[in-house]
Amino acid sequence: MTVLILAHCRVRQGTRDAFIARFEAFRETIAAHEPGTLCFDLYAACAEDDCFLIEERFADEAAREAHFAAPYYRPSVDGLREFIVAGDHALYSEREV
Repeated sequence: MTVLILAHCRVRQGTRDAFIARFEAFRETIAAHEPGTLCFDLYAACAEDDCFLIEERFADEAAREAHFAAPYYRPSVDGLREFIVAGDHALYSEREV
């Protein structure tokens, strides 16, 4: 069973490029240390420059828990939150067919 988290966020005006750079650095760390993280991607909204969708997909619940327990997780997320003015998220569990 894979686990999917989708998060929507709006960043402060004028911080788009800095937010993307910080996200990319976090993604590189995840790719180097988390084999169970299948996807950690950022999508920009077409109509609004400062709105994004973050997709996180994990091989299973254990991989999701390992992601949240990683020593770099909290500092990285706090760094991203510096840019975010509004947002929400949804957690889904999916069964492979």
